[in-house]
Amino acid sequence: MSRTTQSIKMLGYLQAHKHEYKSLLEISEFLEEKTTRNVRNYKNEIHDAGYSILSKKNTGGGYKLESDCTLYQPNLTKDEKLALYDLHKIVNLDKANVGSKDTFSALTKIIASFDKEELESNLDVIQTHSEMKSSVELNDFYTKLRLAVVYGYKIEAKYRSIKNNHLKDDELSKKMINPYDLVRVDGNWYCVTFSNKLHMTIAYKLNRFVEIEVTNETFWRDPKYNLSSVIDELGLIDDKQMQARVKLELKNEAIQGITENPVGIVHRMEPMGDRLIYEADIRGDYKIQELCLKYGPDCTVLGPKKVKDRMDHLIKEMYKKISTD
Repeated sequence: MSRTTQSIKMLGYLQAHKHEYKSLLEISEFLEEKTTRNVRNYKNEIHDAGYSILSKKNTGGGYKLESDCTLYQPNLTKDEKLALYDLHKIVNLDKANVGSKDTFSALTKIIASFDKEELESNLDVIQTHSEMKSSVELNDFYTKLRLAVVYGYKIEAKYRSIKNNHLKDDELSKKMINPYDLVRVDGNWYCVTFSNKLHMTIAYKLNRFVEIEVTNETFWRDPKYNLSSVIDELGLIDDKQMQARVKLELKNEAIQGITENPVGIVHRMEPMGDRLIYEADIRGDYKIQELCLKYGPDCTVLGPKKVKDRMDHLIKEMYKKISTD
């Protein structure tokens, strides 16, 4: 990181601990510096910017701000902070093509006061299986795909499908992909694209990529493209879009089951004779499907209509399959 960025981070750190001296070692560890040598330089940078820093030697010594200072901290929501943090990673990958280093520098200064560990834990960009690639590599894949989606770059990638699962990584052939979107579905991330060769929409699972390289070649995205219709076409439900206030009518064992293990964020549990009216915010269809299939006629979806229709269709298809088998 640049000296300016580190100086800003150090200023924020001292402001957060304004009533105590922080040792050079503590400051260097916070800044992720290998030695304490640069901390003195950052202290001089802060002093030159007009902030007075007290120094104290011996045990319990270090640096402390002489008076309060006010850092620029815009009133951002957590989602807005996550968006800026995500964008900062993308711009860092593509500084040469974004147009100016000022963009990266400005974002760096804004996110300097953010809690990096909190953002990393909340970003939650991947959920993968232990046998798949490490989370570090998958996070890198996610960032590269976000870059390609934002700027419309084609990617060259190796992808492990069911057909080529028997091949080693170095035996997989590369393919050119036009990444239209990144969407989270049922706890997994997918790269949505349209194959001109097959004339169909394809969803590539993030944790099945073996290698991804962003090219300098751009692609033309169809202006009629609509993510919601693509999700429906693929038979998937976007977790983020499909959180809904669901109303259920429960009977018999379903009442006991939902009482002992509530699903979603509960807003209403009202007994009505031998029935229980249950209302909760539930994300994704799979939890509702599980209830319907587990309790059968003892669990009825009353609304909203779209969710009710999907569950009715699911149950009909299941019964049809059972009767034919």
